Amino acid sequence: MPLITLVGFGQTSPGLLHYEFIPFSIYQPVRLCLIVIQLLSVLYSVDCIQLMLLLFQGEYDDLLEWPFTARVTLTLIDQSPARRHHSETFRPDPQSSSFHKPETPTNIASGSPRFISHTKLLEIGQDGQTFVKNDTVYFRVVINMSDITQL
Repeated sequence: MPLITLVGFGQTSPGLLHYEFIPFSIYQPVRLCLIVIQLLSVLYSVDCIQLMLLLFQGEYDDLLEWPFTARVTLTLIDQSPARRHHSETFRPDPQSSSFHKPETPTNIASGSPRFISHTKLLEIGQDGQTFVKNDTVYFRVVINMSDITQL
C-alpha cells in the first residue's frame, strides 16, 4: 500500500491552521484526496491533527454506487523500529452529503476531526514511538475495496 509523505510537518507554530491537500488516485474509479489539518490554538485549547477525505467528481461517477460507504482506515506511520502505528477506521455515514455522488467539483471533507493530538504526534513514546522524523510524517489510507461495487 503506498504511503503519503508530508515533509516540513514539524515547522508549524502554535496558533496556526495548516492544511495540506494530498491527492491520491490509487482507488480508481473513486477520486479521493487526503486533507491533513494541524489545529494549534492556545486560546481555544485545540491541539490536534485532523485527517479528512475529500471526494472529487470523476469520469466514472455515473457508473458507481452511491453513497460511498467503503470502510476507510487512516494510519499515521510510526517511524521507529517498534512500528506502533496510530490508526482509526470508520465507515462513512451514508446520510452525510460528504459521501454522496459529487454534484460540484468536490464534496465537503469528512473524516477524523481529532485523529491525534499534536502533543502526542511530536513526543517520543516510552517504547520509542516516533511519528515525526527528519521533519517528515507518513500516512497510509486504506479503502476496503471489497466494500466497493466493481465496474
